[in-house]
Amino acid sequence: MTVPGAVEGWGQLLKRFGRKRFDSVLQPAVDLAAQGFALTERIHHDWGGAVELLRRDQRPG
Repeated sequence: MTVPGAVEGWGQLLKRFGRKRFDSVLQPAVDLAAQGFALTERIHHDWGGAVELLRRDQRPG
């Protein structure tokens, strides 16, 4: 199965030029997603205005 877009491109780059496995390359991003990360004040302010909109955008399932 292939995933279109950027993810497919990353996979092809790793296959052709990489020395690491895909899961190990993405692990830092997975860790940040699970643990969270600090935001600048500007991003906090900008995203804060979208909280209610995001709450209404429920994920399927």
